[in-house]
Amino acid sequence: MKTKNIYIILALILASFTANAQTDTLRLDSVITRVLRSHPTLLDAQEAINIAENQIKIAKSGYLPTVTGSASYTRLDPVSKIKFGTQDFSFIPNDNYDISVKYSQILYDFGKTAHSVELEQANKAVSEQNIETLKQKLAMNTISTYYVLAYLDKAISIKDEEIKNLNNHLQFIETKAKTGSATQFEILTTKVKISNTESQKVDLQSNRETQQYQLNNLMGVSTNAKIAASYSFLNQAKTQLQPDSLISYATQHRNEIAVLTKQQDVIALQIKINESQNNPVLAAFATVGGKNGYTISSSNTTQQDLVPNLAAGVSFNVPLFDGFRKKNMIQIARSRGNSLNYQLDNAKRAISNEVANAMLLVRSNKTKIEQFKLQVQQASTAVDLAKVSFEAGAITNMELLDAETNLAESKLMLIKSQVDYQISLTALDLALGNRLY
Repeated sequence: MKTKNIYIILALILASFTANAQTDTLRLDSVITRVLRSHPTLLDAQEAINIAENQIKIAKSGYLPTVTGSASYTRLDPVSKIKFGTQDFSFIPNDNYDISVKYSQILYDFGKTAHSVELEQANKAVSEQNIETLKQKLAMNTISTYYVLAYLDKAISIKDEEIKNLNNHLQFIETKAKTGSATQFEILTTKVKISNTESQKVDLQSNRETQQYQLNNLMGVSTNAKIAASYSFLNQAKTQLQPDSLISYATQHRNEIAVLTKQQDVIALQIKINESQNNPVLAAFATVGGKNGYTISSSNTTQQDLVPNLAAGVSFNVPLFDGFRKKNMIQIARSRGNSLNYQLDNAKRAISNEVANAMLLVRSNKTKIEQFKLQVQQASTAVDLAKVSFEAGAITNMELLDAETNLAESKLMLIKSQVDYQISLTALDLALGNRLY
């Protein structure tokens, strides 16, 4: 039996070390960094930038020449022939070979290529701004989850302390009951309090596991990983500006406004491209190669020999009629521009509402912190007085337990208000367009 007990103790110690090894305390900035480094939403958005960069290269290819090589063989049978004396002469050979390299270069297209490059560069700028918006949203989600996790850790700790105090109180009551100084009703009442508190702790632990899973999912780590959140909040307002000033500030710094503004630039460039679609194109071309089938009287060349050949020149193309395509494409682009203007106005109204609501939450939560600080002080004083009164027999066990429960609940509400305040400050930063990461 002793050997068995030793094994059990060793197993418990090993399990304790394993559990501690799996717990990782991370600062908030470290968590945000890990989220933004590996989240698939951002990686997907980064691919949009990669595509945009290649689209720019494709647009710039209009400045470069194109070179194509070709080779062909054609068998003709029969071929036209004429008879001179006793010999037959054909105009073309039966076996025809043609090898050539063609070079072409646009010399001037009156802005077509330049506008296309500018358009793709503007599209890339939109993609980059979209990434900033995604990072802000992911950072906000991460911060909220992290703070809630920190609150739950604190809440569970408070419940543990409450359960410990209740158990000590139960032992005290049971000792008094043996001497007839306490009743069975007081014992049962204390046990009910312990059971209720333990049930509340179970709910908090379940909620903590949910928040832990969400944070692990954001970071892309194992769902079984345990992270301890640091409860070190800087509970101070980050700005003293008036609401009107904040709204003006937000419209200048929000990514959503920047995205819509850059999309307006894209629309303006699309209109320019459509307007230049019917512009002339001046190009140069040259083809060099070898081909058989020539009969050159000044040389010994036969129709079967490959003869070098060259063709070069310039071309000037002017579209004359496009079936009103240009006109309709310009009208579509302008309609999209009008739609963006409406979206921009709507975004500004939404931002104004977000800033106002965020300011109200900050003020409300700050007021709650002061109220719950006072409530904790009062509840703590009430517990001290209740303990003295209980020992003197002036109050019942129920009244002492109520005082202790009120103190524990006041502490929880204070921590909750601090967390809510910090989240509301972060939400205000988000509404203002301040970077959260």
